[in-house]
Amino acid sequence: MAEIAPFVRTNYKAVDKRDALHSVKGWLTGDTKKVPIIVDDGKPFGIVNERALMGRSLDLNAHLHQFTLSTRALKPTSTLEEAMAKMAEFRAAYLPVEDDQGKLIGYVSALDLARESLGGAARDLAVPVTELREEQTIGDALHAFQKEYVEYLPVLSNGRLTGVLRRADVLNVEFNSGDKGRKDAGGEKFSLLQGPVAGYMDNTPAVVPPDLPADALLETLEDSGYAFVGSRDGRFLGVVTPETLFRPNGR
Repeated sequence: MAEIAPFVRTNYKAVDKRDALHSVKGWLTGDTKKVPIIVDDGKPFGIVNERALMGRSLDLNAHLHQFTLSTRALKPTSTLEEAMAKMAEFRAAYLPVEDDQGKLIGYVSALDLARESLGGAARDLAVPVTELREEQTIGDALHAFQKEYVEYLPVLSNGRLTGVLRRADVLNVEFNSGDKGRKDAGGEKFSLLQGPVAGYMDNTPAVVPPDLPADALLETLEDSGYAFVGSRDGRFLGVVTPETLFRPNGR
């Protein structure tokens, strides 16, 4: 069985679980691509649990351990099968890797492992998720993301796929929603969470056909972070993300 050693990535940032949430804000909001790995006294502890962040009030000074998924770490000698099973267990897009002394040396990506093992077509890998409507509020989207493990949700209008909303966009709104002094043009106070999804979504979602082969699908995931699987008439069939690669046709 092949080992994961050749697939270990090193573009990570070690962050102590006692550090404040603001230490990973840049990654959460898409401003940096350096992957945060949570450590405990220098040893790999887990990854950021983004679902836990989807609350009505976020304190950027809160300790990071409140928002950490304790995954522990893989070894370079762990097999691809072991790593994929653990990713399926935690619905994780990446997992930390440690050496024989317990020192963090990097992480492995679900995308890299999938390139070595994944077959089939987009329809076989698509999973159902909550569908948003353009007229729903960001508050509604926040609750939807609380239930989902994926980082992107489809936005529909009259049953047709019209956009994509990222978890990062909702987090940005949530981080800013504590500003109680905000007023509209008429001087009335308003909440950012009351804004419509249509005002925050991307109108050009990454959509692939159901019969797209897995290798081509992975290219879309590398470029966009997700792929919506859609039919020719614009109907949404499901989503594929790094978190779902090893959980086909399941939630």
